[in-house]
Amino acid sequence: MTQFFSHVLTQGTLWLCLLISAAWVPLAHADNASEWRRIAQEIQDKALRIAQESKDKALYEGTPQDMYLRAGSFSRNGDTDKATKIYQYLVDRHGSSPFAVKASDQLDAMGRTRAIEAAQYNAASRAACLSTQAQCIANCESRGMSYGYCLANRCEPC
Repeated sequence: MTQFFSHVLTQGTLWLCLLISAAWVPLAHADNASEWRRIAQEIQDKALRIAQESKDKALYEGTPQDMYLRAGSFSRNGDTDKATKIYQYLVDRHGSSPFAVKASDQLDAMGRTRAIEAAQYNAASRAACLSTQAQCIANCESRGMSYGYCLANRCEPC
């Protein structure tokens, strides 16, 4: 029996066996189809949650170099949230490693990039708002209303 569980654990499916055995008792007592569906949904939700937790733990496995390269891969593929988490973990847990210094540099660069993107987004949003406001005021004035009235009562301020 121990060999069986050892094999199951190495295959990464121990959690599934445990879920099925834990669900066996409630399933045996389920009286109707809705109860069966509810229990099946609970099992599926637990399995997905455990699988995600396993995936998340795998992000932080390996040497500092492995983690640094993994984070770089996520960053290049556009998943900056995962890259940031891995870089931060590397800095926090392996601060004396040369890869922690590189990770810190990457975090700084990513922060600057986010700041630039936010500034560009804010500038574009402001320009769009001012354009819409100018159209609104022009439309309002064409109907004989004053600029001040239009700005105060008809057109959204930016």
